[in-house]
Amino acid sequence: MTGPIVAGLVAALGWFVGYFLTKRREEKNRRLEARMRRTERQIEELYGPLFNLMRAVFTVYGVRQQALSRSAGIPPADELAFRRFVQADFFMPLHQRMRDILTRKLHLIEDGKIPDSFIDYMEHSTQQFVQASAPEALNTIAGRIDVRPWPRAFEVDVKGMLNIFMQRYEQCARSLYR
Repeated sequence: MTGPIVAGLVAALGWFVGYFLTKRREEKNRRLEARMRRTERQIEELYGPLFNLMRAVFTVYGVRQQALSRSAGIPPADELAFRRFVQADFFMPLHQRMRDILTRKLHLIEDGKIPDSFIDYMEHSTQQFVQASAPEALNTIAGRIDVRPWPRAFEVDVKGMLNIFMQRYEQCARSLYR
């Protein structure tokens, strides 16, 4: 009689241990999946687009600088027209897209603290908009505004966070269902 009771107790204990371990693994996987979803959003909606748009700004800047360096002898009015063209047709749309992302996706920043470089970038791009939209008659005045340079830390922060989130995503994917 004790044999069937012991067997029943061992079976029940085995079931409880199996149930507990399964629940624990399922909870771990739910947490990993939630972290993966948030990380994926941070990559897809914030840091990935910012990184790619930032690289486009650098490419446009390089093209503009190369064109201007080869423009010896071109009248200053033509050089100014070229600068305005690049500003209006390339820099401003890129900056606007970056500003839109930052405006709509700040909630995806890690730890809820906005990096100083993001604020510096917004100030830089706002100044660009003010100067680019100044009427021609005000260009001499707008041209006297101290140019707020591109915040180098912005590139470091965006690229660094993108790399962190891509690594985090891969670690979660490898850990999931192990």
